[in-house]
Amino acid sequence: MKKTKLFTDIQKYLDDLEELLPATEDDFLNDKKAQYGIPMLLLNIINACIDLANEVITIQQLGYPTSYRESFQLLERRKIISKELSQKMQSFVGLRNLLAHEYGDINFEILYEQAQDLQVIEQFKKKMVVHF
Repeated sequence: MKKTKLFTDIQKYLDDLEELLPATEDDFLNDKKAQYGIPMLLLNIINACIDLANEVITIQQLGYPTSYRESFQLLERRKIISKELSQKMQSFVGLRNLLAHEYGDINFEILYEQAQDLQVIEQFKKKMVVHF
């Protein structure tokens, strides 16, 4: 049940992000509602992906990651995801940490760029479906 909810949640957040993300960076930089809403959606997407990674690790009995980044490193070591995908997901963990702990220091230009590059999340979801 939890794994189905994770996939559903990720898709819902991605759909919401697509709907709410302004078409241009300038529009985003001038839209306070988007600047508050988009980071929350990204945080939810990344947290759900971390939870999904840890579900696969638990189900497959792959070990015990000690950090969010290590969850993706463990999936990479076990050949569940590629090195490239692991690195991209670890980069999202860095974004997650920034969003969760240092909100006032967010570079909105970079945030907008990362919000445009979410096909990585779709790739990750596809890899995780296979391992449930």
